[in-house]
Amino acid sequence: MDDEVTRYIDKLPSWQIDVCRQLRATIHKAIPAVEERIRYGNRTSRRTGSMPR
Repeated sequence: MDDEVTRYIDKLPSWQIDVCRQLRATIHKAIPAVEERIRYGNRTSRRTGSMPR
């Protein structure tokens, strides 16, 4: 997981931190090769290549 994204999430209000951590874990479980980054001041997730069916 990306350290910059972790710092971004840790600065949010406490209820948003919990939601973001759960969502982040779900995304990483579903798409292990996902790339996280901060873009335009927001957290984003990106996956290159096609999705398996």
